[in-house]
Amino acid sequence: MLLVHQTPFQQRMMAKYGGTIVGMDATYKTNQWGLPMILVVVADNHGNGYPVACAFIQREEQGQLAEVLCQ
Repeated sequence: MLLVHQTPFQQRMMAKYGGTIVGMDATYKTNQWGLPMILVVVADNHGNGYPVACAFIQREEQGQLAEVLCQ
């Protein structure tokens, strides 16, 4: 199971600044489904971090993490 949420604005920010992902963090089993939630952050042209994607994944495996980053 993989669910990625990204608004159109976040998608544009990812396309513009996604060459350098400055952060990727996960919370563990804090939601009602007990799934890890991944937050992907990029730096804009001013060096400010901006969240560009949020994903719920079933397992933290290389394949699923790669899918999150390729969205």
